[in-house]
Amino acid sequence: MNSKDIFNIIEKVPHYWEKRLGVFVVFSITLIFYFTYIYETISNDLFIHWWIKTLLIPIIIFIIIWLIWYFSTNRICFKQNSKKISFGVFINIDEKDSEEIIKKLIKKSISEITAEFKEIKVVLYPINYKTSIESIEKYLKLRNYCLDTIIYAKVESGNVTNNSNNNLEQKISIKELTFSGNFNMKENMRIFKDNVNMINDINISHHFKDWNYIEQNSYTDKSKIQNNFKETILHYSGLYLIYMQQENLALEIFKSLHNPQESKIKIISGSKETKITSKQLASARNNSILLNLFMHTALKRYHTSDDVKFPYEKLKECEAYFSKHTDSYNHYIDLARLAYQNGILSEAKEYTEKAFKHSGLKPMVIINKVFFTIIDNNIPDFITYLRKLNSKYLSKSNINFVDLIGFLENEKEKYPDSEVLFDFAIGYYFLFVDQNESKSILSGFKGNQKPEFKSLSLLATEILATLEKKPKTKNGIVKKKSKKRKRA
Repeated sequence: MNSKDIFNIIEKVPHYWEKRLGVFVVFSITLIFYFTYIYETISNDLFIHWWIKTLLIPIIIFIIIWLIWYFSTNRICFKQNSKKISFGVFINIDEKDSEEIIKKLIKKSISEITAEFKEIKVVLYPINYKTSIESIEKYLKLRNYCLDTIIYAKVESGNVTNNSNNNLEQKISIKELTFSGNFNMKENMRIFKDNVNMINDINISHHFKDWNYIEQNSYTDKSKIQNNFKETILHYSGLYLIYMQQENLALEIFKSLHNPQESKIKIISGSKETKITSKQLASARNNSILLNLFMHTALKRYHTSDDVKFPYEKLKECEAYFSKHTDSYNHYIDLARLAYQNGILSEAKEYTEKAFKHSGLKPMVIINKVFFTIIDNNIPDFITYLRKLNSKYLSKSNINFVDLIGFLENEKEKYPDSEVLFDFAIGYYFLFVDQNESKSILSGFKGNQKPEFKSLSLLATEILATLEKKPKTKNGIVKKKSKKRKRA
């Protein structure tokens, strides 16, 4: 065998390396090199027995090559604690000529993902390593300690006739995408005010994608396939992380998928119907998930820790992504409170005004305005806004009055000049928690003859008089008595 034959074999090594044949190809080349250039240079005096350099060394070389092959082709996996998700990609291709093209495109997509998201591990397994979804699911179950989820792509390729010029073109098409993971994909997962369903959301986001690669249009189609794979892997990873309750990383992934231009719907003047494309629908769905992830991660941190900076920053970031949305009112109310807790009073007032402009004088807007009049020690405005609170409506609302009272108790120490107004507000809000306690507090204002508190005394007297006319329940909250129907 001459040097030209050796070089021809070496050129084929990358193509065969990931297959079992690759081990023997590399081993054969290494043996040829060993016996041609090294074997004779080793003195027999160095070894007691001739078979050591003739048999043992080649065997050791084979074992080393096999180990390198086994690890480099991802046939063994280890759990990495630094990774939040380990993602396997399996490709089944019907023709060898298409392998290198698809492999290069997917590898580029994977390198972009792992560079952008250090906590995601994406592994491309050898082409045709597993040839059915059943074998892949079995493989996943056996390696659930190091592999979380997989995507399986079935690729078909061949020549097709171009209708415009009747020339033959090489076409590669991804005909089937299957997802599998260590969880129930049919189950709904709640995030804030939305439900995520893996199967439904995958169908919405990926069925419209063009997965065809034409060699004659390779410049455009390469970029298209790379982006499709990147978006598909990221989208599926984001959904999986939601199911695993890793919402912070899921949020970062869906931020990377956000494209405000794709979700814009153009309304044609004079047209009675508005057509929404599949791409716009998918983008709008991603926006909904992203919005709910913003709200969920921010409020989850707020309610489970003393951290007010992170929730504030996330809701501010959310506002930058979605200046107006279906839940803007609550978004503004939450930001108003968080801005105040982060020491930005002017911004708290601004967000309260935004909530007012969005939905009018709703209870939380009024409650915020009442609070601002307290810390400003503005008694006239305090009474004005307090009178706007409809007690009948408030008793049926989902406002957490225990939380509100606790908040006022904590803030009272910061504003000693406004202690009287804090106490009155606390007494008023106790109407919806414990009316006996409310009476006890408001009774302290009744008959107060100080000029500056005369208006408060009148309001307290008015509230107490109203309470005396209403029946009580065991916990002090008023309930209406149902009328007895006469029997026929």
